[in-house]
Amino acid sequence: MSRMTLAAAAAAATLALSQPLFSATAGFSGMPGVLVDAGTATVPVEVTAADIAGGMLSGLTLSLGISVCGGFFETPLGPCARPISHTANRDLSLWLVSPAGTRVDLVFDATGPEGATYGDQVEASSAVVLFDDAAADPVGGDEIASGSFRPATPLSALVGEGPLGTWVIGIGDLEARSPKRLDSYVLTLETGPAAVPVPGGLALAATGLAALGLSAAWRRRRA
Repeated sequence: MSRMTLAAAAAAATLALSQPLFSATAGFSGMPGVLVDAGTATVPVEVTAADIAGGMLSGLTLSLGISVCGGFFETPLGPCARPISHTANRDLSLWLVSPAGTRVDLVFDATGPEGATYGDQVEASSAVVLFDDAAADPVGGDEIASGSFRPATPLSALVGEGPLGTWVIGIGDLEARSPKRLDSYVLTLETGPAAVPVPGGLALAATGLAALGLSAAWRRRRA
């Protein structure tokens, strides 16, 4: 093998080592049945290296089953009852915190920067809301309806972070006597290709071999 061929092979090997290896998608689900009334609660979701492979986050979605309780309203977890005077949806807040500590507010209550995400509907209800940056419609309106919606703040704020560690799903209720319940969650994480750093010795060797090949080519041109 000529010096130029050897140099080209070494350079190609170095380039291959620095290329993306793989991507992966994994889902994490649960039915915590967390009830809040004039307070907040959080649900931890542990993600380990055994759960998902790949590099940094390239995308994610979060599906939440939510009940706005009243009377003996039936939900997937059974009756969601509490003596109430109202069940205003504007009291609901939802958020997600990454293992790195970055918080994304999915739904704001009435204290949000632009007011409440949901309105003043008072009927008890239950819905499954998929928060997805790619959804056609933003989350909001009087009714907490099932479907796919863009969150109040984009989930893309978490792209580029590592997926491993403790994720935290939060639910809050602003006023007493209007309980809310987190019935279920499905957190779907997608990792992008992970670039593998090239060992310094190999990179140096490839650079040296490439230089030898260029030198050989220069000598042949002069000859």
